[in-house]
Amino acid sequence: EPKKNPIDPDMKVSYMKKMFPDYEDVIINEPDMRTIFDVLAANTGDYDFVNVVAGPDRIREFEKILADYNGSEYFNFKDGDKTIPSGPRDDSASGVEGSSASKQRKAVADDDLEKFTRGLPDEIDGGDAAALFNAVRQGMKLKKKAAIKSVKDETKIDTKVTEGYNLWEIAPR
Repeated sequence: EPKKNPIDPDMKVSYMKKMFPDYEDVIINEPDMRTIFDVLAANTGDYDFVNVVAGPDRIREFEKILADYNGSEYFNFKDGDKTIPSGPRDDSASGVEGSSASKQRKAVADDDLEKFTRGLPDEIDGGDAAALFNAVRQGMKLKKKAAIKSVKDETKIDTKVTEGYNLWEIAPR
């Protein structure tokens, strides 16, 4: 789905490892783990208890899944389960704290590398930020006139988006 999911899982994992180097050993991409059911079922024999961490907008959904299916034929954590909110997000905050996937996609659609870069952790250097920006642009099937150059390295942006989306399609929030 190019509008809401423009980059493939391998690329996401690669960038997540750069963004969160302290956790790179536990950031994995398993092709068979496509849904929460797949992950829970694969780990049901290895663990007696599970914590599911999710954004505040998804907590109820995961609580219901755990309540309805834990102890079933799908998965069984005999000591129980818990859903933990990842914390509130303040859409008006600046920097990574106020960042969201919708805001990042909108920055790409608006051809705003500087805004996109501000939504990334400091661990991402200018070259990686520009490469990710271009990958998201390509995944969204947006066309450009020239290559993006790094904002963090204080080089000039010389591109223009020639195609776009309606805002509600890429940033529903």
